[in-house]
Amino acid sequence: MKKAILILVLGLLWCNVGLAKILNIDNKISLEVPKNYKYIELKEDDVFFGEYVYSMFESVEMFDPELFIVGPNNLIDLIDDVRNGEDPMENQYISSFMKKHEKISEKMEGFKYGQWVQSEIKKTLKRANIDSYNYILISEKKISDIDTSDLGFDINDFQEMSNADLKQATKEIRTTLTEEAADNKTIGLGAIKLVIKRFEITKNEYNNLFMMGEAKFYMAVNELLSMDGNYVLFATVKNDRAYAILSECWVNCSDHGKKIDKMIKPMFSTNTSNQSNSTVESDFIEQLKQLNDLYKSGILTKEEFEKAKKKLLN
Repeated sequence: MKKAILILVLGLLWCNVGLAKILNIDNKISLEVPKNYKYIELKEDDVFFGEYVYSMFESVEMFDPELFIVGPNNLIDLIDDVRNGEDPMENQYISSFMKKHEKISEKMEGFKYGQWVQSEIKKTLKRANIDSYNYILISEKKISDIDTSDLGFDINDFQEMSNADLKQATKEIRTTLTEEAADNKTIGLGAIKLVIKRFEITKNEYNNLFMMGEAKFYMAVNELLSMDGNYVLFATVKNDRAYAILSECWVNCSDHGKKIDKMIKPMFSTNTSNQSNSTVESDFIEQLKQLNDLYKSGILTKEEFEKAKKKLLN
């Protein structure tokens, strides 16, 4: 039950707002997010969030990563409230859920109880206009200084490969990941089952390495309760640093992958095709627009804007 409540808290008030802005995270990466979003850095000793969140990323400790969560103001404020010792159960949505749960738990048990909890969590998220939340990881260490073999592969080897070689390597990795199910799409991770929808390791038109994966997930919270949703994982190497975004969607997930593609545009291109002249011109205009947006939002100074524009024009 504790894990189910955590799902509810993490998703709470993650509203999908149409108006967008460029959000600069510690002057390290920029993302296109809804207008009312801000970010906060998560620490390993954070009350309530820390132990659960950092257990998810134990395998990447070698990168000495900084970890952030990006979301609407009220979600970040909720994290601050928890840090300051306030009880998250006092939140209006969580409180309402718990009152209903107390009544239902006295009348219902077994499989039907689990079904009710799953259904009510989804309804609560929908009432709060919630869709997804995103973890942002930024490597403090340089890739060239890290032995990544513990991950089962060496990132530096991938950076030396052509796209044809990367395509073959992707097939081999996917086969290994899905070996147990032998269906080339299902991955078992203990209580979580993933069904791959998209998986590629390749380079964009600027020869930058990236990985993009998307999967439907099914999570067994306990013997009675299970949840489902969608994961998107984007990872890249830029300026000898690793960057990753893990996005979890619990409701209204049909366009989840497209939303992440749009979110990372200010940071990174995932275009892998050879560009025609018209495409190059279109990309040039888009880059100028992004520079102008960064300047207007105050992320770039006038001097930085002029320098970047001059570099782009040349």
